[in-house]
Amino acid sequence: MAKIVNRLKNSLIKYSGVINYRTFISVFISILATWISYRYKLIFNLDLTLISVAVVFPLVFTLDIAFQRREKALEHLGRAKGALSAIKYCFSFSKNVENAEKEKIYNQVDHVKKELIAFLFSDSNDKENLNMSISKI
Repeated sequence: MAKIVNRLKNSLIKYSGVINYRTFISVFISILATWISYRYKLIFNLDLTLISVAVVFPLVFTLDIAFQRREKALEHLGRAKGALSAIKYCFSFSKNVENAEKEKIYNQVDHVKKELIAFLFSDSNDKENLNMSISKI
């Protein structure tokens, strides 16, 4: 239960960071402009195509860039996990390495994978634990 509450708290903090004094100024100006329009019966006939183009194009480009970054991140993650698997399989087929050493290497590779996932899910950029586990291989 505490984990769920903590996660909700972190999400609220992350998304409420967008709200600042500029947000309130924009809301105030929007409300004021709407009130003035209704109060003085100001009417402007504007084609909605212009508004939709002004909103849709930046939104589409932003989503496209976000998906490209996600794909690039997944590609890097796949390469890292593939490299760790290659290390594991190189030692598994080696006849010069004893089984006890192989098991030690397997455990270390699994530890590096766990450290990598823990680093990716953490909020800090501290790579010290990850680098130490990689150097032990």
